[in-house]
Amino acid sequence: MAQDNPGAMRSHSHTALEVARRTANTAGIAIALHHLAHAELMEGNLEEAQRLYAENLETYRGMERDDLVVSELHNLGHVACLRGEPGRGPVLFLDSLKRGEQTANNANWPYNLSGLGRVAIAQGKPEAAAVLLNAGLIILHTQGKAVAPLLRTPVEEAVIATKAALPIADYEAASARGRTLSNDEAIQLADALQA
Repeated sequence: MAQDNPGAMRSHSHTALEVARRTANTAGIAIALHHLAHAELMEGNLEEAQRLYAENLETYRGMERDDLVVSELHNLGHVACLRGEPGRGPVLFLDSLKRGEQTANNANWPYNLSGLGRVAIAQGKPEAAAVLLNAGLIILHTQGKAVAPLLRTPVEEAVIATKAALPIADYEAASARGRTLSNDEAIQLADALQA
């Protein structure tokens, strides 16, 4: 993955999956499925990525690993957006946010926020988009991280569309709100996107 080589990633993950299934290693199955899904996502095979993430979601649920369910819900939300199905995103991102809070797994928190921002602009709600996108980007910046390469272009496009949809003063005010967005406020905004 780090070498941006989805073909090698797929090959190694298939081998790992075969071994894990043969030895009934559920954790190994989950890791292999996750990386297979990611390889498909890297190559733009969104339907197969969705299928594998969904299969792995059930694997994590079977393991009673709610902390890992958080990650696959977040991944399924981004795949839904990439497939042009932003209507599915709010439920997935919101579930990931809530479970992340319950399990103290907030690693995907900024990506859930940026995903919800993409949903908001797709729904024609630029103020909510500005708040959510900026909240996610600020958290990543504070953590010394960048937007994941696979999401960089969609997030940049959402920011551009959001800026174009709002007067500058409104965009700046919404951005400022994003800088101080609490977990509860983010969940309220996400709830509103489901309506």
